[in-house]
Amino acid sequence: MDLALDPDIYSPSVDKDGTYMDNIPSSGTFKSGGIRCPCKDTIYSTSGKFSSHIKTKCHIKWLENLNLNRMNHFIENERLKQTVRNQQLIISNLERELSIKSRNMDYLIQELNKVKLDSANAKQLVNLIDI
Repeated sequence: MDLALDPDIYSPSVDKDGTYMDNIPSSGTFKSGGIRCPCKDTIYSTSGKFSSHIKTKCHIKWLENLNLNRMNHFIENERLKQTVRNQQLIISNLERELSIKSRNMDYLIQELNKVKLDSANAKQLVNLIDI
């Protein structure tokens, strides 16, 4: 069974002014599963195909839209970072609760087994008295 490689997701470069601009990734990127461009969610397997793609109207419009919405992307990124931090706290608290409940369950099972053993011993004692 061959291992399937997921394509990398294309992200444009940023120049010194903070403007997004296209760049063609190294040829190794294409050999290891290709590259997926978010503008059409299409996978390109060669640098030639990708080079042609970045000249299309659809891709150019996508890149222009990225540049027009830079501040919105920054704000969304900060909001998503906060969401991740909150989710990490929630997961941590749930793991702690699970650990406590697991220990309580183990303790209660031990106590139940002791009660069962005591009950079995009591029945044996009653049987001996009957003799």
